[in-house]
Amino acid sequence: MFDYSRFYRIYTQHLRKYYEVSQQNLAKAIQIPNSSLSKIEAGKQEMDEKTFKKVIVFFEKIDEDFRFSFDPDLVEEVESWNRKSVHAFLMMTYESMAYEIKPILDNSKYLHSFAYFHIRLLQGLYDNFLDIDCMEQIKELIDSIIFKIIII
Repeated sequence: MFDYSRFYRIYTQHLRKYYEVSQQNLAKAIQIPNSSLSKIEAGKQEMDEKTFKKVIVFFEKIDEDFRFSFDPDLVEEVESWNRKSVHAFLMMTYESMAYEIKPILDNSKYLHSFAYFHIRLLQGLYDNFLDIDCMEQIKELIDSIIFKIIII
């Protein structure tokens, strides 16, 4: 089962850092106390869907190319590619898998969705298949506690 609250927290923090927006500015924009946003990012308070949608609206306003998909089925699509990729890696058939994965990675509908961290994992697997050093991005995923989202 997908943990939306944990996703909201980690993805919000990711967006805030990516766009270099301070906690104070984001909290003000989404009309919550800065202390609440701080607690949310620290995992001491949950974020609800309504607040997360305000976060998305804020970032859509500052980046006209950013559009988030709320389609929950995208997670299962990418997760199935992750399972296939791990299987291909174990069976040493990953050369052909790389060509099948590329169109998924190039499709922007997955990048800004609930499948964000799943697609990042798939990107790491793909890079590994092509013998590109992916350890830094895998370390970043582990550090962001994303594997708990995937496993739980």
